[in-house]
Amino acid sequence: MGTLAEMAVQVEHCIRHSQPAAGTAELMQALAQFGPDQWAPLSPPRHAFNDFYAALANALLFVNELELAELRRAELRIEDLLVSVRKRWSHERQGFTYSVVAGVSCDYSYTTVGQAHGLIQSELNGDPVF
Repeated sequence: MGTLAEMAVQVEHCIRHSQPAAGTAELMQALAQFGPDQWAPLSPPRHAFNDFYAALANALLFVNELELAELRRAELRIEDLLVSVRKRWSHERQGFTYSVVAGVSCDYSYTTVGQAHGLIQSELNGDPVF
């Protein structure tokens, strides 16, 4: 574990199984830090990813200890976590790129992880969304 692709698979699994938001963020941080291919977090405002789940996994690496404690106290599920999402056409115009920030950012549209997950799944089925 530890590659961004593997982290993306794990974060999608956590969403599908309604895992706690704090636990999901801690899992992403552990995978990034202790995996054989350590992932260095990339600043969401400056970096976009071809996959929403990869962007979300990267964003969860920026959740700090204070925020983790609050997520634990609130017993928030990952699908209820508020995130800010920016979706743009890739430079090649062959698909979209995603940039995700955990929490609300004035430069992004915001939604819950669960709503974004549903939209991504609809998009993968060929429905025009976002």
